Amino acid sequence: MRFLLPGAVTKFANIARVLGEKVDHLSERQAAEKAVEAVEQLSRDVDMPKGLSHYGVKEADLPRLAETISGNAYILPLSPRKVTAADILEICKAAL
Repeated sequence: MRFLLPGAVTKFANIARVLGEKVDHLSERQAAEKAVEAVEQLSRDVDMPKGLSHYGVKEADLPRLAETISGNAYILPLSPRKVTAADILEICKAAL
């Protein structure tokens, strides 16, 4: 979500509102950031496993994972922000 936020500020601000975040006196960007924080908190609240490592993914697996994702013709066109293979690798590293 953090990576995608710049390409979907209005949508993310709306997500924050729907999730009940108090965003009335915030800029649209600040409200959008509240959406990311709210989803992170929700993930903690429901004890969602954190990180790809929980699923057995190792750092050595990341280049191939990023290559597979970047080659997926169904995912990338839906992104609100242009995504490169290098971006995907960085996102995977952060998600490890």
